[in-house]
Formats: sequence, C-alpha cells, structure tokens
Amino acid sequence: MDGMGTLGRAALAAALSTSFRQAVQRAVPAVAQALRQAGLVRRSRSGQELPTAVGVVPAALGWAGAAALGRPAWAAAGACAAAAGWVDDVAGQSEPKGLAGHLRASWNGRTLTTGAWKALVIGAASGLAALTAHGRPRGAGALAQAASVALAANVLNQLDTRPGQAAAAFLGGWGYLAWRALATPSRRLGWLPYLPCAAAVAAYLPFDREGRVMMGDTGANALGACLGAMAADILPGRQLARWVAALALATAAMDRVSAGRWLDRVGEAVRRLAADQAADGRKALADGRSWAAQPAGTAGALPASRGA
Repeated sequence: MDGMGTLGRAALAAALSTSFRQAVQRAVPAVAQALRQAGLVRRSRSGQELPTAVGVVPAALGWAGAAALGRPAWAAAGACAAAAGWVDDVAGQSEPKGLAGHLRASWNGRTLTTGAWKALVIGAASGLAALTAHGRPRGAGALAQAASVALAANVLNQLDTRPGQAAAAFLGGWGYLAWRALATPSRRLGWLPYLPCAAAVAAYLPFDREGRVMMGDTGANALGACLGAMAADILPGRQLARWVAALALATAAMDRVSAGRWLDRVGEAVRRLAADQAADGRKALADGRSWAAQPAGTAGALPASRGA
C-alpha cells in the first residue's frame, strides 16, 4: 500500500465509498432482521422494540476500507472496540452509567462490569495500535494517539442516546478533521483512508434517524475509535493534545450529566427562545397592521420597537 501513488489511493477510496454506500443500504435491513430474530433488541424512547448493534454494518465496512487504504493497525483496534461493544450489547448491565460509574462499581464490587471490561480492552488495543501504526510514535506521542482512539470511542458511545445522534456526531467530527487535514500541508491527505467510513455512515444515518434501528455499543465504539484514529493521523502534536483534552472533558461531563439530558436542556432552551422570538414577531406584525388600518392623517408615528 505504501507504494500506491496519491491518484491510486484516491481512486480506491472513491470506489470503496461508492460500493460501501450501496452495501449499507442492502445490508442494514437484512442485519436488522437477523438481530431481531436473535432477540437482540432494545426499547427505544418511543417505546418501540428495535434491533440494536446494527451500527456494526457501517463500522465493519469503514474499518475494512481503512485497512485497505493503509491503516491496518488502527483497523485492528477498531475491530477490538466493536467486539467489546458487542459484549456490552449482548450482556451489558443497564447500571451503572458512564465510564466512571463502571470503574467505581468494578472497584467496589471487585468484579469487572462489562463497561469496565470494554474500557480496558479498547484502551489496550488503542495503545498497541499506537505503537505499531504508521510513523511508530513513542512516549507522549503514542500516549496521545492511544488516548484519542479510546476516549473518542467512549464519547461517541455516550452520544448514542437519540435516533441518529451518534451517526450525525461522527459525520460532524469527520468533517472537522478533514478540514484540519486540508489546512495542514504535510497531512493534507490524512482524511482519505477514512472516506469510505464516512460514506458508509452517511448511508446508514437515515435508518437510525428514522428510528428503524439502533447503532448500539458495537457500532458507536467502533466508529468513535475511527474518529480517534483519524485525529491521530491528522492532528500534529499540540492540536492532538487539545483534541484529547476536549475528549477527556467531554467524558468527565457526560459521567456527571448524560449527553441526552444535556441535549434535552439545550433543545428546551432553544425552543423557548424560538417561541419568544415568534411571539415578538407576531406582536410587531399586529402593531404594524393596527397602525396601517388607522384613517389617513391620524396614524401618527410607527409603533416603537421593544428595544427603543
């Protein structure tokens, strides 16, 4: 793969992206049906029983594409993240919540919860991949790369609380990192190995957003690891350190208040603001109509705005 030129890499990435989009559209209904028949379902916020772990489809295709485009070490870490997430989907406990909660419960109970076991597996796989990935960083560089993969896997998993939320967050993160790559001359093509994954997630998003399937820990952990690996490939030292710090802060915040509750609060604040603005607009329109309806010569000045 190292001998493949830029044009060849771009052509392969484009071909994989096109084929993966088509594959996702065909595979998701079939995989969802198989998981439903196997009893791997979860109750959604709307009360429906939906097949979970369907995110394995875009994750598996995306990591296969990354491996074909020269990222086999990161792909192996992504496979470990998916496997650990699968165990949590199949046998995971509903309590405790968050990474810190699982670690505390495991420490107090002297037995690993599935969440704590998953964190250890993903952390170890990320560390090993950082030591063997392209460039072979050492010391702080390897630690930052491993932390990027492990923390991003956890953050995206924590965001998987609403239909389409984790997939949309992945695409937003991918777009940001691609933009950062294009702004860094030495890493301008760092986004290319992850293009097929983005195409697969974009094709999967409508299924999840419309509430037909759930991504599950299997998909969320694997796709989060993909974002973390992409950041490790693209962001230079200080930028990667800031990225890791942001992920660590997000992890800490989500351990205290779930992402779903936080987004509900933001959404409620936005709805209230929109309602206030709409009420102001209706009042201004009504004032304008009453002024216009007055007889000529008696209308006087326009009504003053609220801010006057």
